[in-house]
Amino acid sequence: MANIQLRHIKLWSIGKAKNWDLLNYEAQKLERDFYVASGFYRSLPIDNIALVAQPLRRLMEAANKKDHSLYVRAFDELTAGCNSCHEAGQVGYIRIQIPKSSPFSNQNFER
Repeated sequence: MANIQLRHIKLWSIGKAKNWDLLNYEAQKLERDFYVASGFYRSLPIDNIALVAQPLRRLMEAANKKDHSLYVRAFDELTAGCNSCHEAGQVGYIRIQIPKSSPFSNQNFER
């Protein structure tokens, strides 16, 4: 789940920079990470992975269309999906939010 959290932060930073190619790449990686996580966390209802599937598709759509407003909506939906899944998995005390800063000072997200 730490990888997922880091990708969530990256997706926010990338979207702010409007680097659409990198956004699409990281969204695809995050999609794979969710399916890997579902194999490790047996208490995780697989239906809840679907809560993030649609927002991830919208993030990729936003990247393809270079649509920042669609990106913002999809990112908000993704964050809400993470929190809904945590609630369902009885770890609702883990709350995800829009990042306030990036730990990736060694990566330039600008295109």
